[in-house]
Amino acid sequence: MKTILLGTDFSEVALNASDYAADLACSISAELYILHVCQMPISYSEIPVPFKTDDIYENAQENMKELAFHLRKRTKNQVNIVTEIRWENFFSELVDLANQIRPFAVILGSKAISKGDQILFGSHSLYTLRNISWPLIVVPFGVSFKRIQKIGFACDFKNIVETIPILKIKEIVKLFNAELKVIHVDPDQDLEILHELKETQWLKEILKDLHTEFHNLYGDNLENAIQKFTEESQLDLILIVPKKNSLIDQIFFNGHTRNLVNHAHFPIMALQVSCESKAYAL
Repeated sequence: MKTILLGTDFSEVALNASDYAADLACSISAELYILHVCQMPISYSEIPVPFKTDDIYENAQENMKELAFHLRKRTKNQVNIVTEIRWENFFSELVDLANQIRPFAVILGSKAISKGDQILFGSHSLYTLRNISWPLIVVPFGVSFKRIQKIGFACDFKNIVETIPILKIKEIVKLFNAELKVIHVDPDQDLEILHELKETQWLKEILKDLHTEFHNLYGDNLENAIQKFTEESQLDLILIVPKKNSLIDQIFFNGHTRNLVNHAHFPIMALQVSCESKAYAL
């Protein structure tokens, strides 16, 4: 049985992601683990202020109980829900639990902070996306789960043989029996060279057993091009493989492109760079 790991702080953003995670788990008959990490409040007073850890833990227990009840009711008890409350660092505890249960995906919520100082994800989500070795789905606030029928894969067509996790992409697409649309945005409109790239032809060959379409998008505004294509094509999920200093990294992480994820109306699933593709190239 597949497992989904949900990280929560019981905020409205996290609760929205909780509903998404439960609905996703129900759709693929997966088990749902919910993790909350208690943290000691930060005191800015010169005089140490004592905190009652029992109160913090009891409050977390009550919130977790209410959340589990809500999700069991939402899924009509069709999903086995396991809850866990820990202390200290959120990321380290999330990774520790993920390494234990080996989830199909980790799920976190996201939301822009303000119009004047927007960030791609919440601090937990952004750091986790860059550093966790398990697939991570980031659910923008307000996005609800719907049957996944069309999946987009944003790809920069560079070093794909060495970096793209083909097996994981195929697993995801086949699991949902979905269409796959490989998306490339070309800011220089240099598509003739792109079509001649050996790696591009390799990717087409390796994905030929799936219902796959390849799309090249023109435009200097990369985030808007992907946003527009995603909405017009009614994609239900976008896959990305974060790679340092890559085109995809620029679109999803750099400051001038922050509006893409902040105001996206679709979930984004980050897959880690992998060497598994080399097996196909031999």
